[in-house]
Amino acid sequence: MNEPTKFAIKTAERKNVIVEAAAELIITDGISALTHRKVAAVAHVPLGSTTQHFASLDDLKNQALSYLGAQMDEYLRQGTELLAQSEDVAAGLADFLYEYLSDPTSLSTGAAFYVACTERPELRPLTVRVFDGMTEIMENYMSKEAARAIGILTDGAMFYTITHEAPPDKQSLQTTITKLMEL
Repeated sequence: MNEPTKFAIKTAERKNVIVEAAAELIITDGISALTHRKVAAVAHVPLGSTTQHFASLDDLKNQALSYLGAQMDEYLRQGTELLAQSEDVAAGLADFLYEYLSDPTSLSTGAAFYVACTERPELRPLTVRVFDGMTEIMENYMSKEAARAIGILTDGAMFYTITHEAPPDKQSLQTTITKLMEL
């Protein structure tokens, strides 16, 4: 079997660096502000590299959003593990949600999906996938109606945290989750 050449490895690494830089810019500046020039500056690569590796700016945006989607999938996987180990589901969910809301990168990534789908409606399925994934995980521990209500609470808590620059306290989250789980 042929080993990849150093050139092929370097090319793949450069493409990954560009995708990660584009994802970072989507989080910080929004998807509509993304340009090849900004991505090249953040990635510390020549401007031509961004056009060499991606057919268009939309191609780059889509790959950056897929990268962010994979990060959100990993977050959901961690949530699944946490709930499986938790003796008190409401407390486990409250802890998990509080950690998410307290992490600026996770919070910004989640918000970026919502903003992106308002600017580009074709991206809604990606945002819905995250919401649906979260509710499917919770349906293992509560009714579908309760899982959906807690998903909506999570979205509201995200925007609360952004506007108030601090998450709701854990006890408030746990109390609300406990009540919603009764649905």
